[in-house]
Amino acid sequence: MTQNSKLENLDKRRESAHLGGGEKRVDAQHKRGKLTARERLLRFLDDGSFNELDTFVTHRSTDLGLDKQRFEGDAVVTGYGLVNGRKVFVYAQDFTVLGGSLSHVAAEKISKVMDHAMRNGAPIIGINDSGGARIQEGIDSLAGYGEIFKRNTLASGVIPQITIIAGPAAGGAVYSPALTDFIYMVEGIGQMYITGPDVVKAVTGEDVSHEDLGGALAHSSRSGVAHFTVESEEACFSHVRSAIHSDASRSWGGGAYIVMSSKELRSDVNLAWPGAEIAVMGPEGAINVIGRKEIANAEDTEAKRTEMVTNYRNQFANPYIAANRGYIDDVIDPEETRPELVKALRMLDSKVDNLPPKKHGNIPL
Repeated sequence: MTQNSKLENLDKRRESAHLGGGEKRVDAQHKRGKLTARERLLRFLDDGSFNELDTFVTHRSTDLGLDKQRFEGDAVVTGYGLVNGRKVFVYAQDFTVLGGSLSHVAAEKISKVMDHAMRNGAPIIGINDSGGARIQEGIDSLAGYGEIFKRNTLASGVIPQITIIAGPAAGGAVYSPALTDFIYMVEGIGQMYITGPDVVKAVTGEDVSHEDLGGALAHSSRSGVAHFTVESEEACFSHVRSAIHSDASRSWGGGAYIVMSSKELRSDVNLAWPGAEIAVMGPEGAINVIGRKEIANAEDTEAKRTEMVTNYRNQFANPYIAANRGYIDDVIDPEETRPELVKALRMLDSKVDNLPPKKHGNIPL
């Protein structure tokens, strides 16, 4: 082959790989109101920043007709890119290839980007759309899930792990999300369950729909598995792009204050700058909850919202109420931060404290 023909062959193979399971399956995915795996990653990441890995990987199985169903890239698209200029590692399961089922090589692809994320100290974001283990591969598929679960546990508390449920997540495909930090579910298309409605009916005789069994409402209001539900994939990507920066704790409002060395967690010295906002939640979010009716009834809704947000910020979202209650030791000029920290460290250099003896070494579960 000439150099030109080799390049043409490369382009054809890459184009074929980008079609996943083929045009018919891509069309079927779109008819379900779902994006393809590659479309999802391209829309999630900064424009032009996606770098794909393992484009030409194929499974190595021959049992039960798999030798006639090989697709380059297999059932997952992996790689890395940027979110608001920051490096992240990503994977998206491809439902157009054998229902997104996890093969051993698909697990290897996911494991590789997780390893890269760990070594780089970067977030890992997974988009799940999978029927679970690839039945035709049997134990090899289960071993692949084991490799992913192991990395979920190793990465826990080391790097951010975020999962988006944008399709069915059944069987083994549910365990990994449960081990990650945050789970987002896309309403109407995202479901999570260990076994589907057919199996439930066979075992219990109960008829239950996919949504009732494992939809976004079920997991956000009853089981507590999902942290966030979002009305569309586009909205979901926008929301996730915002949990990936140093100020992400602001979305948790007062929750961040509680767990970030508050007095209740036995902190010794708590200081605040005059511009600190300490409240149950941020002013905008709070007014959306408590001022909904008043805003809706106002002649100028935006002006009313702005007025209420300003009033809430001035009245509640400041450090002085906390200081008044003794939750904060002092409100200081930002320029005095370093000297105040030095004084606190000197005051505490001979600190002695006692903790109750541990009965076991397990983390809270």
